[in-house]
Amino acid sequence: FLFRSLVHKLLRRSDTRSQPVFKPPEMETVKAVLPAVQYINFHFAENVNVDKLAGQCFMSVRTFTRLFRKAFGKSPYEYVTNLRINFARLSLSSTDTPITNIAFSSGFKTLSNFNKSFRKSTGFAPRNYRKNQVLKK
Repeated sequence: FLFRSLVHKLLRRSDTRSQPVFKPPEMETVKAVLPAVQYINFHFAENVNVDKLAGQCFMSVRTFTRLFRKAFGKSPYEYVTNLRINFARLSLSSTDTPITNIAFSSGFKTLSNFNKSFRKSTGFAPRNYRKNQVLKK
């Protein structure tokens, strides 16, 4: 599902002629880093490092990072952080699990890092995000 939605997003084009047309990366680029993406999707809550990801694709770290950014428009670190934040958002809005537990089960090493990353991504502190989600129900 994630791969299909990525391809769909990459292939959308702007109809206006005044804007430059986004050229999607070659499918070979996406396929080259796909083993790492699959690994990340199943292990995002663990300690994921770029050396291991590059090894999943049989590439040097530099080549892997360049191709990953070309395929997804973000670094592997940003991709992992985004998955962790999305997992935390879902947990905050659907469970009453303590925020500290959610932070660590999402793969963040410290509560401070979690709070900072969560606020940067959503514009809310985790506690306020949870309150807003409860109010919407």
